[in-house]
Order: sequence, then structure tokens, then C-alpha cells
Amino acid sequence: MHSYSIDSNERKILPFFFALISIALFLFTYWVLKVVEIEIPWWIPVPSAFCLYGLIYWVFESWLWRIKLFKTIRIVKTKDIAGNWNGVLTSSYDNQESKEDVEVKEPGGGHWLVCKLRK
Repeated sequence: MHSYSIDSNERKILPFFFALISIALFLFTYWVLKVVEIEIPWWIPVPSAFCLYGLIYWVFESWLWRIKLFKTIRIVKTKDIAGNWNGVLTSSYDNQESKEDVEVKEPGGGHWLVCKLRK
């Protein structure tokens, strides 16, 4: 989850639901393979619940958390701060002001990249 959202409860709740979903997907995959009577060779691993959890977490962290539906139904409370921002920075050392433009990007994986652009 995103590190600037420390006042949100989603850090505790979402991983639990990801685990439940991954276990359900694993059991469903196992059931489908059994019903269809597909026998997978021993050297091809069936995706484990841990693998599915990692995949679900990565997809949610990279893209799904931005979907408006999740914010509407209050699953995600974290604000999306990506975009172009401008403002005035005031030095606490000598009270000197400078106008700055900042572009905030989140390329995926929850790691924020900030690029400062000067006027």
C-alpha cells in the first residue's frame, strides 16, 4: 500500500482480503482441473495460493487502487496525488520564496517518482 496513507485502515484489511481471494482462486483452479480431468505433468507447477496472492497484490498496487469504483465504495481511501502541481516554496532559513512546478508520477509497484521542473 502507499506509504503516505498512514491514517487509513486499508493497510490492515486489504491484505487479508487478498489472501482470501487468492485461496479461493487456487481452490477454483484445482477444482476446474479436476472436473475437466486435465492432468498436469509434475514439472509444471499449478499456481499456488502464495503466487496468486503476490499477483493480486501487485495488480492492485499497480493499477486497481486508482479505479474510482474502489474509492466510491470506500475500499480505498488513499488519495491519488499523481499529476502536475505548482506552488511557492518558502525557505525556513532565509524566508526566500521560489515558484516551483512539480510533476508526480507513479510508474507502478507503489514507488512514487517525483520530477521537479523549474520555470
